[in-house]
Amino acid sequence: MTIEERLSKLEHELDLTKRRNRWLWFALFPVIVGCALAWPSEKAGKVIRASKFVLEDKWGHDLGALGVTEAGPVLAFWDEKGTPRAQLIGS
Repeated sequence: MTIEERLSKLEHELDLTKRRNRWLWFALFPVIVGCALAWPSEKAGKVIRASKFVLEDKWGHDLGALGVTEAGPVLAFWDEKGTPRAQLIGS
């Protein structure tokens, strides 16, 4: 096996390892955040009040919202083109 072949093999293995680590990070990050938020703290019991929460992508496009309308509470999701995909309206 030549040095170039060994180097190519090592680069390929490094790419695979980076990809696995990225997936592991994306899988564990929500768990870590969830545990941190669920952990009791001195600030437990604080209230956050808002009439609307909006989910947006990195370009600022609205992809979802949780809010209150005259019809009651609403949870809605849109795709990247703004087409409604799911909506729950409480009464």
